[in-house]
Amino acid sequence: VRELTGDMSLTKKELTETQMIVTTPEKWDVITRKGGEVSMVSTVKLLIIDEEEEDIAWEEETAQFRLPPPAASGGFGDGSDVMGMMKSLPKGTKRTNKDGYEEVSIPATPTAKPGPDEHLVSIEELDEWAQLPFEGYTSLNRIQSRIFPAAFKSNENMLVCAPTGAGKTNIAMLAVLHEVGQHLQYGVLQKEDFKVHLLNDSRGPVIETIVARTQRLVETTQDMIRIVGLSATLPNYLDVAKFLGVNQETGLFYFDASYRPVPLAQWYIGVTESNFVKRTFAMNNICYDKVYGSVQRGHQAMVFVHSRKETGKTARILMELAQSRGHAETLDPKAEHPMYHLLAKEVKKSRNREMAELFEHGFGIHHAGMLRSDRNIMEKLFAEGLIKVLVCTATLAWGVNLPAHMVVIKGTQVYDSQKGAFGDLGMLDVMQIFGRAGRPQYGIDGEAVIITSHNKLAKYLGLLTHQLPIESQFVAGLADNLNAELVLGSVSNVREAVQWLGYTYLFVRMLRNPLAYALTWQDLELDPRLELHRKKLITEAARTLDRARSLRFDEKSGNLYSTEQGRVASHFYIVHRSMEVYTELMKRHMSEADLFFMVAQSAEFENIQVRDEEIPEIEQLNRKQCPIDVKGGIETKHGKANVLLQVYISRARVESFSLQADLNYISQSVGRIFRGLFELMLRKGWSTMAAMLLQYSVAVERRIWPHQHPLRQFETTLSPELLMKLEGANASLDHLWDMEPSEIGAMLRFPAAGRMVKNCLDAFPYVIMEANVQPITRSVLRVRLSIEATFRWRESAHGNALKWNVWVEDSENEHIYHSESFFLTQKQAKEGPQALAFTIPIFEPIPAQYYVRCICDNWLGAEQFLALSFHNLILPEKHPPHTQLLDLQPLPLEALKNAEYISMYRGRFTHFNAIQTQ
Repeated sequence: VRELTGDMSLTKKELTETQMIVTTPEKWDVITRKGGEVSMVSTVKLLIIDEEEEDIAWEEETAQFRLPPPAASGGFGDGSDVMGMMKSLPKGTKRTNKDGYEEVSIPATPTAKPGPDEHLVSIEELDEWAQLPFEGYTSLNRIQSRIFPAAFKSNENMLVCAPTGAGKTNIAMLAVLHEVGQHLQYGVLQKEDFKVHLLNDSRGPVIETIVARTQRLVETTQDMIRIVGLSATLPNYLDVAKFLGVNQETGLFYFDASYRPVPLAQWYIGVTESNFVKRTFAMNNICYDKVYGSVQRGHQAMVFVHSRKETGKTARILMELAQSRGHAETLDPKAEHPMYHLLAKEVKKSRNREMAELFEHGFGIHHAGMLRSDRNIMEKLFAEGLIKVLVCTATLAWGVNLPAHMVVIKGTQVYDSQKGAFGDLGMLDVMQIFGRAGRPQYGIDGEAVIITSHNKLAKYLGLLTHQLPIESQFVAGLADNLNAELVLGSVSNVREAVQWLGYTYLFVRMLRNPLAYALTWQDLELDPRLELHRKKLITEAARTLDRARSLRFDEKSGNLYSTEQGRVASHFYIVHRSMEVYTELMKRHMSEADLFFMVAQSAEFENIQVRDEEIPEIEQLNRKQCPIDVKGGIETKHGKANVLLQVYISRARVESFSLQADLNYISQSVGRIFRGLFELMLRKGWSTMAAMLLQYSVAVERRIWPHQHPLRQFETTLSPELLMKLEGANASLDHLWDMEPSEIGAMLRFPAAGRMVKNCLDAFPYVIMEANVQPITRSVLRVRLSIEATFRWRESAHGNALKWNVWVEDSENEHIYHSESFFLTQKQAKEGPQALAFTIPIFEPIPAQYYVRCICDNWLGAEQFLALSFHNLILPEKHPPHTQLLDLQPLPLEALKNAEYISMYRGRFTHFNAIQTQ
């Protein structure tokens, strides 16, 4: 089992040897976009799409299965008509107008009683080997028992819609165990025969791409690939089931709120105050009232906010409100608790003073910016009941199994770096947070509160009560997805692309709700399968890609032809608008300032905005942390992106929340952009730019500037102070290699450091090259290259293998004539010289020399040159003389001395001619 998320990567060998991969849709989309990986895609036998993370915990539930009719796909106006919605909300819903806010309370849906034929599936009913993941439990819960026959005993595609906390992860486990059982032979698992993928994210358009690609592959190859979708309750689940290829009679399972393991009461509060300061004040007071009410009843509460800074700020405000209202004693941690003194000592050991101060008053904070040890302490304190109120960010809802009786979402404005603006908290985040309220093993009921501005109240009521259908966002990325399919080879013309579009959720929703996609019902009547509209969409996307030079589109024939730029864009997940920018700005020779200016123009960063309050900090960062000149100034969005890119490499601290959010967003894209540009330069044959881009690709990944000392790559071994001394001494690697440990220690005025530095030098990737050049023709040379590793392999620094890029360049023409990469393993490094053989062109007049470059793909400064001198090269003659025809006596057939061979020619001639004889 392997995880593949964030900036993680796996080699093809590692992917092939893995049976289960937990990854994001984007990561799997990138892997399956590469044509060479099609065989691996077909190895996948089970694809699980998990819309939300679940805890693998056993839950006793009292729900009854029900499959209601599909929800209506109509909306509810402009999002502010609360009264109009009251008719569709659950029975018992109350609307109350209070001073400064409106409150809608929704009572908990009673848990349905078990049906007469309902029974829990005993763990003993599973095969003995399949019982291992369920050790310590006697039976599946009710939802799992209902789904058990389809999940464990069939190959059915499935869609399971159930409330958060219903145990959907164990349903995924049953599907995995079924697949494992399919590949057991005599009790031995045939690992090489299958692969399982769990896509654990909520990227709709990307999931559309993956499912469409998978469904087409199944139809083309007739290989079985099972798709299992796990989701919270959806309004238009029938459309999603159709998209996933689910049989509605046997593979679709929908469980409404009556299935929730613990009944959940909900409050939706819309603050009417328009002034920001007054609205924030009102939200804090409402939040405190709700939280304190829960604590008074003997429960704990979680308050979810939307920035790390806001956690401490809100916790302090709540603490001050408790003190001012005389409620401090109710919230203070109880010293008589058996774990109090032990955990209080742990808190005092922490360097986080804010955490210690809040703990004394029964409050805690939790966010991803805290040390892991501090977060662990907070989780322990809350789990033990020593903290009554925990203020946290949404990462806690997604990543940690830590429920509370009450959860409060304070505010719904979230900064979206991709859009460069504040937006509304997403439905999935709200549902996941609400799912933390009252889990089965922690209580018999739960309470959830969302506090927002009044103009957003109806929107969240609609989303949380599933009034709005889920629409496709696929059109926005259609051009880039079409390019990916073309590069993959699954589409080669407009006709095939139209067919491919028919596998998407977009197609399903266009048929069901054409008005949402700029179509009319009359359009649907005239073209029931929307063939013409799909062709129009594909043609427009193809023209867009053609303008970006990502493909070539022959409109007469409808054929589509991939280009180098299109292949790079697909493989490195770069949008076509960025490729347009690079085409315009790329030159054979560029300065570092020009390069960073070009990267900052990428369409991935087009929504970044410059705010007046950020300018002073951006100016300071530019002065202190940006070694490369920011062309065009810092006042533009591209200038800001340029500064943040350099700040990321410099590892500088950013104070502003919006700047930190933009920095995080840029860091997610810039690595693959540099890698993609390096690949493009390599294919263009531009040697100087290829070398520069590889250097900065590694710089971004390592977060080390090329001008800094290469030994910074051993930062886990060498201290920051020692590295600064090395840079201050201007001690190059070549100089250090010639020195003894004692000399290094004396130079640094730190004798003990000499041996540490020398050990790192011995482990720094270094190779020696030798080459043999042999002419094949006057225009083609064969090169035999020997590469020998001369460094000490350190697995903690080098892993299992190091990738090296080798290319041959002509320094006069600045052109690469051959390039390839190879992996040097630890075993090969010990074996001695490794051989590479390839051919290169040569032109007349013969140049003095070519150069061979060997550059490590993920280490700065690990680079070697070798000159291929042509001074003594002797090429074959331009026009070699004809072979002289000798005057020989023609040989008879009998000269073959083989009866079978002679019989092949007998009857046609008796003697070989002069040429054959010779």
